[in-house]
Amino acid sequence: MKWTTFQGSAFNILKQPLNYLTIDNSITTQYNTYNYYNKSVFKSRYNGTKMIKAKNDFRINIEDIFSNLNLEKISKTQKFGIDTKKVILENIISILDNDVLLENKGKGMENLLKTQIALDRAKSKLDVVSIEEPENHLSYINLRKMLKNIENYKEDKQIIITTHSSLIVSGLNINNIIWVNKNESKKLKDVDKDIAEFFIKSDNNNLLQFLLAKRVILVEGATEYILVPKIFKEMFNETVEENEIDIISCNGVKYKNFIHIAELMDKKICVITDNDNSQEKINEINSYNKQHCNIKIFTDNNILNWTWEICFYNLNSNKLNDLIDVKENAKYLYKEKDYGQILGKMLNNKAEIAYKICMSNEKFKYPLYVKEALKWIKG
Repeated sequence: MKWTTFQGSAFNILKQPLNYLTIDNSITTQYNTYNYYNKSVFKSRYNGTKMIKAKNDFRINIEDIFSNLNLEKISKTQKFGIDTKKVILENIISILDNDVLLENKGKGMENLLKTQIALDRAKSKLDVVSIEEPENHLSYINLRKMLKNIENYKEDKQIIITTHSSLIVSGLNINNIIWVNKNESKKLKDVDKDIAEFFIKSDNNNLLQFLLAKRVILVEGATEYILVPKIFKEMFNETVEENEIDIISCNGVKYKNFIHIAELMDKKICVITDNDNSQEKINEINSYNKQHCNIKIFTDNNILNWTWEICFYNLNSNKLNDLIDVKENAKYLYKEKDYGQILGKMLNNKAEIAYKICMSNEKFKYPLYVKEALKWIKG
């Protein structure tokens, strides 16, 4: 016998070229997950004669327990009994963690187990494992555990992960990223190895926010992060959100790592940074800006205005003297240098003073380089 099409040609049976598994942690399959996991652990710990003995002892004991119930007969010929085919030890066994069933540990535990089971199966049976948003329901520590598990399998199997977690994106090496946006996709395989390692080690890096943003303002710290939205609103009577601009604080000179990624992408980036009392840094920034159109770095060109607080104080000293409270005769030294009480307190309490300025109804003057940066990123 043979099967043919209406055309007379033979049917061809195509074998699946890849063994593929997808895990969607947004879908609830709790009991299937736990049943599989419980059986796997049980069989890994007990096999051969030990398992047979445990199953037989369980069957005998459950029959004895049922007999001790002393249920009345249904009729002269009928009575209640146990169908041992239905009560199979592996099907009802569970695992307790600190006397709590794993099934009652929540969705995070379930997702961890789902991924672990898939990776275990991938050792021999699978070529490709696809994991959809593994971060769902996971705490920071458990997400770290999952990343470690995935790391252990990535060399001999292909693992495809879709995610909205910066920790996953950076923790699994940004060289592996394929960034999909509308009708295009971009790879970050050419990012320098040292930069990739920086993002692996740096947990709080907002990398995914950076990749997804249309336009970005990179700032050095909490002061600028708090005040830039206020300045933008006062300048344009619009919010940064209305202009689809993201503000990312990247802790000092770490903005250079973001810039290297931005150079591989068609994205408008501006950096607001201190000149750190360095004419060399100012010259480097000016030289960089001449060579790049979509990325610009803004800083004060006067080395005496070496940080945001000094720039801001020089423009608003009278208002800040009234706004900021200091203790009488107290010295607010910054790096063992006396800048005066008000400026000294500003330098030592940057986030606190920035918040106080942000919440004030006073109209302040803002550094020219900051205003130029905001005009450029908006334009």
